[in-house]
Amino acid sequence: MGAPLRWDQLDEAIRRGLLPPDCDWIYTKKREAQEIVPGVFLGPFGAAKDAERLQQLGVTHILIVRAPTEARIIKEKFPERFRYQVLEVHDNSFQNIIKHFGPARDLIKSVLAQRGKILVHGTAGMSRSAALIVAYVMEEFQLTFDMAHHYVLTRRHCITINEGFKNQLREYEMLYRGAGAAQRSQQAAQQAGHCPTHHTSLKRQYAEFLKYHAETVAQEQAQLRVGGQGEGGDDRDEALLEEDGPSAAPPPPMAMAASVSEGTVGMGMDDGMGMGVSMVAQPSAAAAATAPGPTPSSAFAAQNAQNDVVMT
Repeated sequence: MGAPLRWDQLDEAIRRGLLPPDCDWIYTKKREAQEIVPGVFLGPFGAAKDAERLQQLGVTHILIVRAPTEARIIKEKFPERFRYQVLEVHDNSFQNIIKHFGPARDLIKSVLAQRGKILVHGTAGMSRSAALIVAYVMEEFQLTFDMAHHYVLTRRHCITINEGFKNQLREYEMLYRGAGAAQRSQQAAQQAGHCPTHHTSLKRQYAEFLKYHAETVAQEQAQLRVGGQGEGGDDRDEALLEEDGPSAAPPPPMAMAASVSEGTVGMGMDDGMGMGVSMVAQPSAAAAATAPGPTPSSAFAAQNAQNDVVMT
């Protein structure tokens, strides 16, 4: 059975519903279903054939874990009395069982939320179905794989999860703990008033910056035209300033471009997870030669226009 379970490390989990060890285990109990946590039973197919006993236990749902070749034998015995769900899983070390941990967890939580009880069984209730129960206990009670595995052993002593499933349970532990840590970090950032790691927030920040930059350059070019530099400008640029002046809303932030006077301001934004922003601003030589003395705001814009800005 491995190292003894350290109950001093499980005080919080016990308060949340873990049950004490079954100290009266005998061999014949392997043919019965055991309650692992309140409302969740684990057992063999034989236990699923005793409808009267299941109803005494208060079972309302049954999750069958079987291979497709076993469907002729391991099947829904009492569909008029219980609600069934089936997962197709082979009992071998190379079977991808980790993909079933989430759906099984959701089903169990749904049944318990309805004040029902569920039996999870395979053929013997020792490997496939036991792995699903260990995954549920591990995530629901925030335990390590070893602790969850040992705990389930104290309730059903005969489980023997194959090594392939154990490795996937260890991997699942890292996945759910990593997801939980990321969620807690995001919630803490939101409570502090910012969330720098949130993808949507980053897109909004870049979009606001692009809008500000486009308006700043457009205002500078308008000032140059007021100073007498607009008479020889391109007609297309004149129309652009009339239609898309500083007060007009910019194009969508995910693909933004503006051409002003004889120079060009180009802006692009990638909508992938890497998210890059590039902007290029080049004033015309004629405008630079005849422009009036720079004001503080125009000097700021000119400094931006002399450099390519690349943000990633």
